[in-house]
Amino acid sequence: MAFLKYFSLLIILPVVLFTACKEYNSLDSIEITPLVAHGSDNAASSLYVCDSSGDQFRQFQVIGTYDDDDTEDLSSEVTWTADSTGDEYLSENVPGLVSCTSNIGLFGIKATYTFENEVSGEGEETNSSELTDTIIMQGIN
Repeated sequence: MAFLKYFSLLIILPVVLFTACKEYNSLDSIEITPLVAHGSDNAASSLYVCDSSGDQFRQFQVIGTYDDDDTEDLSSEVTWTADSTGDEYLSENVPGLVSCTSNIGLFGIKATYTFENEVSGEGEETNSSELTDTIIMQGIN
């Protein structure tokens, strides 16, 4: 019986130590991207089109890139905002959804990811950091 007890410790202990010592990757950047590209989009200049004669909505997502080049969809974890002219076109209920109407004009959409950083030193101190990305929406008929 004592053998089983020590044998199980030999199996469990390395797993616990490995998990406790695991390094976590840090998030380097976020990027707003459309779920479906539009022919008139210009991703290089972050200019995206809302075509009121076609699809009535554009769905965007936020992809986070970590320091080890892994990526993750952070769309539901960011705060989506639009400048004052585009506020009415950004959905409050569906993250990253933009309503395309004929009078949409030109406006910016911003995604902000806020996270806590541990501060080295005495005690358990943290401070907040943000990563942001902004795109421009342009309405066309």
